[in-house]
Amino acid sequence: MRKYLATIIINAVVALSLMSIAAGADVLPNRGLYEVSHERVELRGGFWGQRLDTHHEVTVPHALSCLEHDGHVTNFDKAAGVFDGPLRGHHAFDSDIHKAMEGAMYSLQHHDDSQLRKRVEGILDRILAAQQKDGFLISYYIVRDPDKRWENLRLEHQMYNAGHFFEMAVEHHRLTGKSNVLNAAKRFADHIDSVFGPGKRYDVGGHEEVELALVKLYRATGERRYLELSRFFLDERGHAHGFERKAFDPDTIPTELPTFDDLPASERSQARRRARNSIRNGRMQDHKPLVEQTEAVGHAVRAGYIYSAMADIARFMDAPDYERALDSIWQDVVARKMYVTGGVGTAQYGDEGFGDPYLLPNRTYCESCANIAHVLWQHRMNLLKGHAKYADVMELALYNGAISGISIAGNAFFYQNPLESRGGRRSSWIGLACCPTNLTRIIPQVGGLTYAQGKNRLYVNLFASGDVSVKMDDGVKVKLAQKTDYPWDGHVKLTVTPEQVSDFDLCLRIPGWALGRPVPSDLYRFAEGKVAAVGLKLNGKTIDATPEEDGYVHLKRSWKAADVVELDLPMPIRRVYAHEKVLADQGKVALMRGPITYCLEAVDNPNVDVLSVALPREAELHAEHRDQLLGGVTVLQGKGLDDRQRPVTLTTVPYYSWANREKGAMTVWINEAPIASAALPATSSPTRAQQVDQSTLLKQAGKSPIKVFILAGQSNMEGQGVVSMDHPRYYNSGKGNLVNTMKEPNKAHLYKHLKNEKGDWVVRDDVKITFRDRSGGLTIGYTGYGGSSHIGPELQLGHVVGDYFKEPVLLIKTAWGGKSLFKDFRPPSSGGEVGEFYKLMLKDIHKALDSMAETFPDLAGRKYEITGFVWMQGWNDMCDTKAIPEYDKNLINLVKDLRKEFKRPYLPVVIGELGNGGPEASGNMAAFRKAQKKGAEGIDNAVFVITHGFWRDPRQSPNVNHGHHWCGNAESYFLIGDALGKGMIRLLKQKNSRGKDSR
Repeated sequence: MRKYLATIIINAVVALSLMSIAAGADVLPNRGLYEVSHERVELRGGFWGQRLDTHHEVTVPHALSCLEHDGHVTNFDKAAGVFDGPLRGHHAFDSDIHKAMEGAMYSLQHHDDSQLRKRVEGILDRILAAQQKDGFLISYYIVRDPDKRWENLRLEHQMYNAGHFFEMAVEHHRLTGKSNVLNAAKRFADHIDSVFGPGKRYDVGGHEEVELALVKLYRATGERRYLELSRFFLDERGHAHGFERKAFDPDTIPTELPTFDDLPASERSQARRRARNSIRNGRMQDHKPLVEQTEAVGHAVRAGYIYSAMADIARFMDAPDYERALDSIWQDVVARKMYVTGGVGTAQYGDEGFGDPYLLPNRTYCESCANIAHVLWQHRMNLLKGHAKYADVMELALYNGAISGISIAGNAFFYQNPLESRGGRRSSWIGLACCPTNLTRIIPQVGGLTYAQGKNRLYVNLFASGDVSVKMDDGVKVKLAQKTDYPWDGHVKLTVTPEQVSDFDLCLRIPGWALGRPVPSDLYRFAEGKVAAVGLKLNGKTIDATPEEDGYVHLKRSWKAADVVELDLPMPIRRVYAHEKVLADQGKVALMRGPITYCLEAVDNPNVDVLSVALPREAELHAEHRDQLLGGVTVLQGKGLDDRQRPVTLTTVPYYSWANREKGAMTVWINEAPIASAALPATSSPTRAQQVDQSTLLKQAGKSPIKVFILAGQSNMEGQGVVSMDHPRYYNSGKGNLVNTMKEPNKAHLYKHLKNEKGDWVVRDDVKITFRDRSGGLTIGYTGYGGSSHIGPELQLGHVVGDYFKEPVLLIKTAWGGKSLFKDFRPPSSGGEVGEFYKLMLKDIHKALDSMAETFPDLAGRKYEITGFVWMQGWNDMCDTKAIPEYDKNLINLVKDLRKEFKRPYLPVVIGELGNGGPEASGNMAAFRKAQKKGAEGIDNAVFVITHGFWRDPRQSPNVNHGHHWCGNAESYFLIGDALGKGMIRLLKQKNSRGKDSR
């Protein structure tokens, strides 16, 4: 009897649970538009149909196999107690399998695949078997740290794991109608709700995602407590976490990080990283309440997810403050911090995140996950605001920034998506699998981005071949069929078939690019404002295609079966220019056709350097579709000039398609004039007459050889000294930047030569410099950031050697952050594989020498001599205990090989000490400085320059917690350059070992 009653009770509970889920499914928002779910959209043929087939057949099984191989599933077996092997991976390891499974479930709703369905259900059974009695389900903590499951939320991604599980569970329920996985998600969410919330614990996860997932869980179950929990986590950001809600005091941020010298060397780096990431500096959007945030800061993936959740809450709850904050943040991103590909995230601050306004270097980060998060956010903004401009940005990011992360074959991936590269290669898998798995789930969601509904309205946001079935407000089911070759052709045929006559508005987005706007801001513009008229017909009759204020054409009528709408979007090739404040793109042009951004790739342009070619403004361009190329693409061609100004035919391909063939260079932004005469980035410069003093005129009049100095190394040679940025959060209210340092009475005399009497930065004509894609007279800004916001050692070094010589001086700077001499710069004489960046360094130098006359016409006809080599590098070797013991040998070999390369056996060499942190050094730093000094002493005609005395108090520096870049202190970089320059002069004045004057 007891068994019988128990069975009745269990069945009743299950039935009630199912009723609750069914009753709450697809809860609609209080305001704005609502989604047309992907399950109601079938994309067939055309651009997306082909991709979705490849995705199902290749990407999904490939992703699952890689995850199974790497132990993502056996971790759950171990948590369930049925596997004796090791636990694999990191705290967030579970999230990757959840994302890939979500992608599989999206795909299964459009493909009849019993084998994949069985595979997915088998993996799910193993995941659910690990769930704890209280609902907790993260394998890492169940196995390794069961008593620390909710400790250190900021760094260990517990909420991120949970959020992706919730999203996967919702999609499983949509696919199967089964409640087992959704009920597991509810138990896990209930557990979280029992720990966090009003009157309980006040805290937030460091990697946002659970917030938007809880909204999805609410909509699938009707349980409002999940919506309230999402709002709680959003409201808690920017507060002092604990057991009550109270304001966060920024003054509690530590000004100095611990050194962790008491830890073993192997543990210090991770401890320092964790300490750095624990600081409330905006990286995790937790520096102040979300409603007070007005600009996009921090990690771009996390930002995209939290902005998505804010938009959701603004639709489902009364949250006008969130909407106001989103309006400001959106404007900041779209008008100042977004690439022409729709990509986001420069990683300027080492956080995979947003940088300063208009600082958009083309060798950038643009993580695939960030671009996907951007698509999701723009989609939700469109739903919230009902305006086409958000769909414009969504489309731009989707077709360019997002799908560039996955190969056309569907089985290789990018983590980063730069707009310029010397040669990228996709990986078949990435161990830190967030990007491959995110790409696995975004592509089969495209159908759900295509349409939206409002009151008596059906919105068409994307143009893609296929069908959608919706129920309008009057209860009539309507089928809409699209037929189009978009994005290659702008003709779209839409056939409307209601079951019976139905009155509603069909709202067609007229893309901003068709109206003369590449983006809905002034960040980018087309060369010509004139646009061709958009064509629109209804049942063969031409009608007005002028969009209303919301960016849509509203076709309001009583629709009947087989009504046909034809939209014609002209697709001329458009030249795109960046805002004048985007210094990286000045003198350059990008190409767009329709929503597609194009790039030059080496494989299509043999025998030329695509980074140096020019596309003159008057060059004619034409489009040609090639069915057999890259899965079928339209290419653009036109006449350009190579780096010697010889005519060449240039071919561009869609940016998303690059790196699908042989490895080679790529660029989106193309020099518009020959590189020798391309305009330099704007810099408030004095006139030429003001720049050229008497000594300069004397130098230019002579014909003795140009003195060439090679400056090489890693990030400190790139330059991290802040010039004038004074953001209080990141730049410590301007302390230690160059502008403020120059104002200090006891120091002003040291810097007076950097500005003229008008207060403009001096640009020296007698000292030239080349670095990456910039060349010109010596001034501020020749750093890795591509603008005028930073300096490196080159600035004062150039002034020192420029003042010494009567001849013109050329500085060739070649440097990259994060590179070691042990591997990346490894010279041939050290044996083993020659470092890639050793080869790139030589390539940079030879390129600068070979193109000197074209780059600097005033130096044409003059000979040159390699006069000195300056090396400033070491952080990565210092962090590698295997690298330190052989650093002196590698340094000696580097100099030997460079001297051989340039036929200067006694070339003067200056080596700068890794002086970060000041005179006191221990552990790896002390050992490394000794290795540097030993190497320098083993090189004839070399000098080792001590720099640790130039370390400045971090509290008086721009980047308080960024010690490995001298805390961004401009005075440090100025003094380092001064010392390196004077060290070179000492060598040049003395006799070398053969009794020959170095000069």
